Amino acid sequence: MSDAYRLLILWKYGGIYYDTDVISLKTAENTPQNFACDDGEGVIVANGIMRLDTHKGRTLAEMFIKYMTENYDADEWGTNGPIVITKVLSEICKTESISEMVEMENCDGFYVLPRKICYPIPWSRWKGIFNENRVDKMMSLINDSMTLHLWNNLSKRRKIEVEEDNLFNRIAKDKCPNVFGAMNQDF
Repeated sequence: MSDAYRLLILWKYGGIYYDTDVISLKTAENTPQNFACDDGEGVIVANGIMRLDTHKGRTLAEMFIKYMTENYDADEWGTNGPIVITKVLSEICKTESISEMVEMENCDGFYVLPRKICYPIPWSRWKGIFNENRVDKMMSLINDSMTLHLWNNLSKRRKIEVEEDNLFNRIAKDKCPNVFGAMNQDF
């Protein structure tokens, strides 16, 4: 249901949507008015980070909602979220290739931003976010990124030690120093 609510809210008010496990690293003010992002694997256009305005974005939201209502499947992850966005954009952009959508830059008023902007660390490499041995590599991957997705569905059981030197802790210290400073041994 959250996929439907997300689209309805964006349809009515416009704006930017981030999943709750997304950290904002930079402002989104210079992004296109209507966008979603390559999921990091080049397989789908993800809906965990997206922006729709109240003009062209509203029309796009209507198309997404229509596709969702015609193809709703409560039992299959992705069918009501990223698959909706991907299928509708495939029709609009006249290609099923995510990399072609990214290269097009503008698909009838909608942009598919490259992986490095929204999902610099794909779900298949989520452990690197919390790995002390990979911190420098992970830091280099987020240099051009607006956001970092923590992939909560995969990482939610990962205990975070405050003294660890990993990507998550470095970002937490930088972006939320008061909260990070108030943490005990782990959180």
